[in-house]
Amino acid sequence: MRKAIRVLAVCALIYFPGISIAVEKFDGNWVTKMECPPKGNTQGYMWVIQSSIENSNFHGEHGTASQGGYLLIEGKIKEDGSAKLKANGIVASRKYARGVFTTAGDGHNALIQNRMDGA
Repeated sequence: MRKAIRVLAVCALIYFPGISIAVEKFDGNWVTKMECPPKGNTQGYMWVIQSSIENSNFHGEHGTASQGGYLLIEGKIKEDGSAKLKANGIVASRKYARGVFTTAGDGHNALIQNRMDGA
């Protein structure tokens, strides 16, 4: 049985506006930079994820679904730019995962609070 680990705001997400055809204030294509710094014996990493917002709904994916290293980020962007996003994924390697019992292939999830500026 896979163990699920929960991480609250361990990784920071930074959004950069890309080419955007706005229907809603933040709608369009975005580049999401996710950076998880090293801590203890866990190595850090940085991913750049092509993301989109449609009808104020954020969607970003990294990797291939059901394989190690996969991450799905989704959530609603409020009109003021604040957001509570959910991230669900699969651990690629123990050396990048936090948690005593975490191994490659385990599921992980996080809640991300964010505020977007610009657009």
